[in-house]
Order: sequence, then C-alpha cells, then structure tokens
Amino acid sequence: TKLYNLFKQMNESKDRKLFENLYLVDSPRFIIEWGQITIPFSQIVMVCSILKYFPNSMYLSLHSETDYRVIPNNEIMKYLKLNYPTNFIALTPKLKLNLKKKRLKEFNLFVNNSKILTSIMKRIYPNRFIPNFNWSFGSNWVTLTVKDSKKIIEKILNDFSIIEYFEYSAVPDEVIFQTVASTINISFKKTNLRYINWKLKGCHPKTLNENDFNDIVNNSCNLWARKFKNNESLELLDKIDNYVKNVEKNGHFKSCSI
Repeated sequence: TKLYNLFKQMNESKDRKLFENLYLVDSPRFIIEWGQITIPFSQIVMVCSILKYFPNSMYLSLHSETDYRVIPNNEIMKYLKLNYPTNFIALTPKLKLNLKKKRLKEFNLFVNNSKILTSIMKRIYPNRFIPNFNWSFGSNWVTLTVKDSKKIIEKILNDFSIIEYFEYSAVPDEVIFQTVASTINISFKKTNLRYINWKLKGCHPKTLNENDFNDIVNNSCNLWARKFKNNESLELLDKIDNYVKNVEKNGHFKSCSI
C-alpha cells in the first residue's frame, strides 16, 4: 500500500513524466529472502510480465535496488542495439567453481536460519539426486534478449525439475538462468556489463564508495554498477551523476567493445 500511494503521489506531481514508464507487478508477490528460491521466483514473474506486455522489445535487464547506471541512458541503448541479439550472462571463473558446485549437493531447509537443524537434516537425508542439466554458475543480474528469455522461461515452466530441486538449495538465483541458458544452448557473452567488486571475502560484494569511481568509469563496458547504499555511497553517486552529465554535454564517450 505504501508503494502504491508513493507511486500515485509521484504520478500526480509535476515530475510525473519521469515515472510514466514505471509499471508495478502486484501479483503474485513473494517474501524475498536472501539465498532462497523466492528470488528467482520473482525474477521469473517479471520476465513473464515482460513477455506478455512487451513482447516486441529487444532486451530485458534484471537489477536490484542497489544498482545504478554509470553511463548515459542513450549510450546504454546504443550499445545494446549495436550488439543485438547478444545475451550477457556472467559466469563464475573456473578457480571458484568447486565452491559453487557444493551448492548442488548440499541440502538446505532455511528453517529459522538454524544451522544446527539444517546440519541435522543433512545427516538424516541421503545424498541428493542431481538432475541432468548443464550446470553453470554466475551473477543473477543478467541482460537478455526478449526472444531468448522466452526460450529460458519455457524450459523452466515445462521442465519443473529444476525448480523442485532448488527449493532446498542455497543461492539458486546464481544458477538458474546460467544453467538453463547453457542447457538449451543459448549463446551469450560471459559478462553482465556491471562493475561489481568482489575483492572482499564473503558472500556479498563490496559496498561501493567514492574511492571506486575511477575503476567504475575507466572501463566503458560497465553500463551499470552495484552495489550502492545511501549512507555509504552518496558522494560516489554524485560523482557518477556529474560524470554522466559531462558525457552527455560533451559527447566524448568511447563505446565498449567486447
């Protein structure tokens, strides 16, 4: 309700044109929990909505609220049109694959976040049967052509074994799109066009600040970056906005080539 009221308020303001292309998918809704199946569920619903209401579009791109564009919108559109029908899906480097593959074997319940209970259940149940897919891993933030997205969704909905399997698996959102695309032989560039800093140890990328500015803008293949937080990234976001304005004003932008 708060979101709808905010949307209505914005739509009635003098800046309503800024939001005229904003659409809300209000059903079905999911309680999103990190590392659980509800994340890809929400993504699947959004992709289905795009296929229904915008079937003639060229691309769809999945983002979270911690993403931000780092080049002008017209340059993003120009790049995607120039490279159509290329798909962009990042894959995990081979050196880290063994760590990721453990997710296929491990049984996770996510019951009250109890590690002890989950550990007991793993001992009780036998080894899991792993479906025969071309298993691939990577960032869940992808940019896909709408026509190939339709093939991915059709595979997911017509072969429900992948969803059933991931109901009790950790971080399925970093596996589903990569695996299905690889299994049905959809070609893609192994990049997602996003700057993400994984130099810190742990399950989450670094929250970006102004010290990351040069690394972000020096590579023209970064169309977006993540992740940002208001309390830590405000100065960086201001610098990015100023950079984008200068690019738009001066027109000096070297296009990315992958």
